[in-house]
Amino acid sequence: MRSIIVGDRARHEILKICILIAIILAVTIIIINIPGLLWRQTIALLFLSIETILLIFFWKYKIAIAFSTISALLFSGVIDVAHIIEFASFDVILFLISMMIIIGYLEEEGFFEHLMDVAITSFGRSARRLLVTIMLFSALLAPVAGAMVAALIATAMILHLAAQYKVDPKPFVLAVVFASNIGSSATTIGNPVGILIALRAGLTLPEFIRWAMPSAIISLAILIVICLKMFSSSIAELDKSMKEISIETRRELERSKLIRCSIVLVIVIVTIMFHHQLEELLHLERNTLILGIPIGIAGTILAINLEKGRGILEYRVDWSTLIFFALLFAAVGTLKYVGITKLIANTIAEFSGGHEINTFFTLSSVSAVLSAFMDNILAVATFIPVIHHLEDAGFNIYPLWWALLISSTYFGNMTIVAGIANMVAVGMLERRGLGHITFTEWMKYGIPVSVITLLVGILVVYVQIPLMP
Repeated sequence: MRSIIVGDRARHEILKICILIAIILAVTIIIINIPGLLWRQTIALLFLSIETILLIFFWKYKIAIAFSTISALLFSGVIDVAHIIEFASFDVILFLISMMIIIGYLEEEGFFEHLMDVAITSFGRSARRLLVTIMLFSALLAPVAGAMVAALIATAMILHLAAQYKVDPKPFVLAVVFASNIGSSATTIGNPVGILIALRAGLTLPEFIRWAMPSAIISLAILIVICLKMFSSSIAELDKSMKEISIETRRELERSKLIRCSIVLVIVIVTIMFHHQLEELLHLERNTLILGIPIGIAGTILAINLEKGRGILEYRVDWSTLIFFALLFAAVGTLKYVGITKLIANTIAEFSGGHEINTFFTLSSVSAVLSAFMDNILAVATFIPVIHHLEDAGFNIYPLWWALLISSTYFGNMTIVAGIANMVAVGMLERRGLGHITFTEWMKYGIPVSVITLLVGILVVYVQIPLMP
């Protein structure tokens, strides 16, 4: 029997490798036959396509794949070391390290465990109500603190819940990350994509609330219904465990710890919300406080208790995910470096034929797909010049900014690599040893969620076009 099982696994792996080789060969033939590409553009596009394919098939080897891609790009002369460092986005990496230290400290102090106990006591032993509550919390926190921070905090709460009731946390992690990404589109600071669009289009926070928030609210409601249906068996299992496993008394967090943890969290959230105004008031360079405050708090945490700080640094910071981030950012940035993103933008502009409705839906569709398989910030940066070009041609481009925002953030739920919040949450899950989500497993749930919410979100924007300036 064992030899039969081993034989089946071997045949499965051989078939998997054959399919992989066939896909890579097909993609290679297509790319090298694209007219008008320079050799560096061809090589860059080929290497990035192969990296994406390998990640889909062998996600657990993601770091090895990312290192190999960077090595190939360097050896081929497509990009140099200086630009690899530039595109690696070390400011984002530093912010993530700081936030992981802060979240790790709050976990060590029992803060999230306390929040879960309060939630369970307040909403009763109903898994459905509890999941909906955490999803709403994640979606409401994302517009004010960012999707990444919301995902970090909500995932930490879910992991404590799963450990307490001995259930698989993966479905619940997916649900709260989906909610954070949808919610992040409601304000200018909820997502880096929103910040980029606001800066390049001159959009304000009230405009985001007026035109983007309706889509976020309606799509979030639909998302909750979808998740309750998709994860019904997992919810039923949690519900059963919550009724069977008796938690005798709620563990009260010491008042001093509660105050200290609350102050830390409030400072971080307020800094993220109002960093731009504070920087202008203090005459500081842009993004000084949003990076400086978390770094300062993280440094203080590490200094107060050296032993505990060392443990947080070693076990709470997901170094493997951070390394993958840096390598992925650098690899995707190569497309911009060699001019592929500009080429894609021009092609889309020509394909739409200059018609406003065609452009609206073409922009939404293509930017959504690109956002799913590459960094959505780069996808948005690709289409900003297109929108400005259409403005020069006399088109009303105001609706296009909202189409770009909705498509890039909502399709950020489709794959693991589509958004930072996704990769952070998966990294936390794996770091705690509580499960492993593959690329295809994420897509199994990410595709229906992304497609349905995008259709709804874009429709809400579309029907409001006559009301727009």
